[in-house]
Amino acid sequence: MKRVLAFWLVVLIGTACQRKEVAPDGYIKPLFLLAEPRSNGLSLNWGPQYFFEEGMYPGPAPVTPSQYEIYVSEINGNSLQKVATVDGTVQNYVLTNQPEGKTLYAQIKAIHPTLTGSQSPIVTTTVGTLGTTDLLFPTGTPTITFGSWGGSTLLYSNWTDNWVIQSPDGTTRTLKQEGYNALLSPDGRSIAYLSNVNPNTGYSTQLVVKNLESGATRSLETKQAIYSLEWANDSQSIAFIAFDLGSGTGVWLRKMADASSTQLYTPPAGPNQLRTDQLDWLPDGQSVVVSLEVPQQGKVGTELLRIPTGGGSLQTILKSDWQDRQLAFSPDGTRLAFISNRSGYNAIWLYERQTEKLRQLTGATENFYFVNRLDWKNNRQLTYTASLPTSSNTSLKLVTLPN
Repeated sequence: MKRVLAFWLVVLIGTACQRKEVAPDGYIKPLFLLAEPRSNGLSLNWGPQYFFEEGMYPGPAPVTPSQYEIYVSEINGNSLQKVATVDGTVQNYVLTNQPEGKTLYAQIKAIHPTLTGSQSPIVTTTVGTLGTTDLLFPTGTPTITFGSWGGSTLLYSNWTDNWVIQSPDGTTRTLKQEGYNALLSPDGRSIAYLSNVNPNTGYSTQLVVKNLESGATRSLETKQAIYSLEWANDSQSIAFIAFDLGSGTGVWLRKMADASSTQLYTPPAGPNQLRTDQLDWLPDGQSVVVSLEVPQQGKVGTELLRIPTGGGSLQTILKSDWQDRQLAFSPDGTRLAFISNRSGYNAIWLYERQTEKLRQLTGATENFYFVNRLDWKNNRQLTYTASLPTSSNTSLKLVTLPN
């Protein structure tokens, strides 16, 4: 018996020693990759992802790769071909001589002679110039947290607890904030907003409309949670995303002339989840579009879903492996703008409905604020809330489409 125990002890010690010998002394960090369009190609920048726990616990240390391999495809993320190899100290590469409008997919792979390498996520962008981005207000303007257009009139909220209505001629009207996520109606006569109430049934969110001529307010709906809302172009209906205790998170419609709201859509039971950040109406007022989170091949993608308000079949407008959110149709309905992480960072993208082409509109230096909203000023310009890199303030920025 002692001989048997001694034998297995030797085996265990030998196995432990063998594992220790093959255990790596270091590792290659996972990579991030940023792709930014240029007029004749794209610029790639990459590097190791930061780990908060690094150095807090004993273990292998991160090692610099000996080389990076650059892979690109104009078909999809499954057809990548190696186009270059660079030294491990290099973390940028510019691909040139590409026609404008071409969609390119890219990935970076880290190579080391003794360690298992690492590869970045696959990102994509469209060759071409970006839009022109400008600050809508001077830097010294009080922090702006939210903005919406009603025709050519702008409504915005700020940290001084005011709503400011700015007319096309530059004159302003200031109101005390009564809630949050305030939207000016397209006819400029009303403000729809959300407020928190605490009835006996528990914490809830209330959808309220304020008439700007009379000053009267009207409560349209109370739900356990209302996340986002949007006026129809005729200013007679509001679509909103809300959580209801009886049916879960869904899309609702409230017509001003009706006494109650109508539920338009709730995702069926399953992995697909309704995003709650922003929905939008098609300009004809017959449908709203929302974003669904859809698990795809080990990660979460999105599906942009068209929902007829008068009944009828649902329609998928765009489906992708990326996170597409904050939907906004141009006034003429020809373009759909949204924020996406397709290029490795949050950027505004445009979907041309007639040609079904995609293009990136903003670059890697923009700082999107966590409470955001895309809204078109006209068919060539749209606004969004951004954090200013030189301060802790947020403001509205205006991006103009290139010619």
